Amino acid sequence: MRLLLDTNVLLDLLACREEFYREVCAIKAMGLYGDADLWVSAKSFTDVFYLMRRHGEFDSAAIQDVILENLAYLNVCGIGKEDIENSARAKWPDFEDCLVALCAEKVKADVLITRDRKGFELSRVTPCSPSDFVDHLEKEYGIVYDEVDW
Repeated sequence: MRLLLDTNVLLDLLACREEFYREVCAIKAMGLYGDADLWVSAKSFTDVFYLMRRHGEFDSAAIQDVILENLAYLNVCGIGKEDIENSARAKWPDFEDCLVALCAEKVKADVLITRDRKGFELSRVTPCSPSDFVDHLEKEYGIVYDEVDW
């Protein structure tokens, strides 16, 4: 299974945002155990870095260390001129969401994991919240990823 994580999910993961962390830890476990290929748009890393610096207690070096640690199981979808042109031509209400959705298509993701499903109504890749995705795995397949002490 191939999953693309939206910027808000990457932020939850890297900043260990408590209210969303259980579900993103389960998704992280999928990546670590090789049960899913986890992808992130290259642009999401710069957005998350900015948000963690601006709104958190994180310094630049600490954020970069967290990014490096998580690259052990995250794949990165590069963004080029053609991707930006295609996103601009699509005229979505939110340019960044369109770019993330195009990355999901580019990496052939099965699901786009986001807490902003409404922002991806035009996506060709099915958007799903982390909690709904984890619940689906448990209900449909009996798969549970309990928290692992990393």
